[in-house]
Amino acid sequence: MFKLILSHAFSRIILFLFFAIFFMGSLLSGYLSGFAGLGNSYDLKRILVIVFVMVAMVLLSYRKSVPIAILSPYTCWVVCVIFILGFISALNSQHPFWSLLELANFLLLFCLFYIVGVLIADIGKTVVLQYFFWFALFFSVCISVKFFLLLLFHAFDANRPDVHSLVAGFMNVRFFNQLQVMLMPLLCLSFYIEQLNKYKQAAMLAFSVLWLILLQSEARGALLAMVVAAFVVYSFLSADLRKAFIRPIMKAVTLGTLLWLVLIIIIPLFLFDSQIWQLRTNSSGRIDMWIYILQTIPEHVWLGHGPMSFAWAE
Repeated sequence: MFKLILSHAFSRIILFLFFAIFFMGSLLSGYLSGFAGLGNSYDLKRILVIVFVMVAMVLLSYRKSVPIAILSPYTCWVVCVIFILGFISALNSQHPFWSLLELANFLLLFCLFYIVGVLIADIGKTVVLQYFFWFALFFSVCISVKFFLLLLFHAFDANRPDVHSLVAGFMNVRFFNQLQVMLMPLLCLSFYIEQLNKYKQAAMLAFSVLWLILLQSEARGALLAMVVAAFVVYSFLSADLRKAFIRPIMKAVTLGTLLWLVLIIIIPLFLFDSQIWQLRTNSSGRIDMWIYILQTIPEHVWLGHGPMSFAWAE
């Protein structure tokens, strides 16, 4: 029994290390980038992920036996073909360096998924999901506290906040919105894992605050993605599970929307004589970029223009 606990400790250490890397690469990246002398927080994220993959491999190699998540031959062939074609496409792109860098990001993501697969094979899916739930809840609480403190400081200083100032610490507010889209579904694990049912209310309260931040940061794409994903999940659930899913979600969304109306719309009208939120009606050039991409795709219909090439689209 002691040996079993000791062997599973490696997997738990790797999970805690993953969460620490996630924390350092997101919430604390602004501080660590300056400390490490890096001018770009994205470079810090890549370094942290590479360090995590290497340390995880070392920890797993110390075990006498490592449970391997075995991929089917079909999956191996598909992954290999995709990366080979992606490598050829990157070499032939207009910006080979950035294309290869983006391809390396995908490779690191694949390594992360494989490591998580090994952990699931070792300690079980339910245990791994519980760890992810606890991390998502803890991270959401930290983000919520920081958001409300920044809002309070802006009010005391009579300093009118903008889209970026209330989620300070991220190089791009849209990167933070992408983190939200990842974290909010993890909070819903409290619906389906029996051991987490008693934390449902705390999870939905955190969900409400994250919904408030989505509205405040004007994350139209993230909001649309969350709504569509909720409808897709709802359509696949059985009739007895639909109410258990949709009711807490609707309550959380309603609470988050009310908090947004009070804290972001109504109160700032008295403090700053103008609202701090405005409905964006333009596409920020996205439609023009999409049209340009559709017109350019036929030029390289098989191998494309390389990963990230359209980041420089006119």
